[in-house]
Amino acid sequence: MTNIVEFESDKVLTRTLFNNFNSLLVFVFYAEWNKPSVQFKENLNSTIPLFGVFDNVKYFAISA
Repeated sequence: MTNIVEFESDKVLTRTLFNNFNSLLVFVFYAEWNKPSVQFKENLNSTIPLFGVFDNVKYFAISA
């Protein structure tokens, strides 16, 4: 099952971009103080399994 990966630092973001040229990368930007953005991230994470398993699609969340 694919889930959203949380970025802990900007170095991880840079490495992810360079290491996934043949993948579709989905980035979710959110802020803890903004409830709609957190809710969107949680809703996306719960609906990802409904999309099916695609090896070339990866989901990431970035705290703004």
